[in-house]
Amino acid sequence: EAARFAEKQAEEMAARQAMAAQRLAGHHFQHHRAALHFWLQLPSQWRTHSFTQACLSQGVQIGQADDFAVGQTQAPHCVRLALGAPRSRTELATVLDTVASLLNEQPQGDIPGV
Repeated sequence: EAARFAEKQAEEMAARQAMAAQRLAGHHFQHHRAALHFWLQLPSQWRTHSFTQACLSQGVQIGQADDFAVGQTQAPHCVRLALGAPRSRTELATVLDTVASLLNEQPQGDIPGV
């Protein structure tokens, strides 16, 4: 029973990772094949805090790399998205499409190059 459950979970995560790869094509992200999350590198026009807030304003909660940095190390210009958090693939598709759309926008209130 446990082995079957683990196999189903692995299949679901593989499907969700494939969705992320498809919907975020052209953007750089990293993940482990068994991971429930992935790291998305932000385009230069976005600051991590601004992108996180823009996502939140659209109902998408993500994590900033700064929140996961240890000690005095410089956090990468990335955000963390949880693939397992959305309850369904339909909900995940909406989240990924929202993130993809925001990646291509100019941040509101930010001044490029400053």
